Amino acid sequence: MQLKFFMLAAIFGCAIASPVLEGADINARGLDVEGADFAARDFDLEMRAPQGGATPTGGSSQPTGSSQPNVQGGNPFFRGCGNRRDAVPFFRKNFPSFRVSVIIGFFFRTRKSGTVALFVLFNRRTGDYIYTLSTRERGIGPSHGYQFQGVAGWVYPDDRCGGFPLYRMWNTRTRKHFYTARVSERDQALRTGYEIEGITGFIYQN
Repeated sequence: MQLKFFMLAAIFGCAIASPVLEGADINARGLDVEGADFAARDFDLEMRAPQGGATPTGGSSQPTGSSQPNVQGGNPFFRGCGNRRDAVPFFRKNFPSFRVSVIIGFFFRTRKSGTVALFVLFNRRTGDYIYTLSTRERGIGPSHGYQFQGVAGWVYPDDRCGGFPLYRMWNTRTRKHFYTARVSERDQALRTGYEIEGITGFIYQN
């Protein structure tokens, strides 16, 4: 009887000491496969940016006269890269005097390996466009006058495929956004009344 008691006690003790294996809970690990949340000036959203924080080839990502955008998160399910030759021009919608080209850069028209959807919203009253990877921002756009227009194209969520940051900037006077993958254009925009909101995604330069 005493032997049985000790055997049961040993088994019960092992069961208590054994760790419970956690499931593959993506949200609990802080991973977001849908993209990053970047707030428009009127949207009170958490600002999250793609992987790493490494400076892409072709110039510093540190804005002149502005702090570095918050960089965290990432794409934990990276599966490779699209073919650069398949990329198509990403044409800009507004044309401030300092812009270098009518082409912002190059992205993909259809989904490629390693890319995520770039959503576009449009405000008919102001003529402003918002490009975002965020399903959350897409969802609250209508309450701020921005109507969802669909998927503009497909971009990278980080710089691991050789893409350059697509900067999203905002001018409080004109109430319009400006997008660029050029450091020179970004810095010129900062000098002419724009503020940097963050990095929308990563595209190829023209």
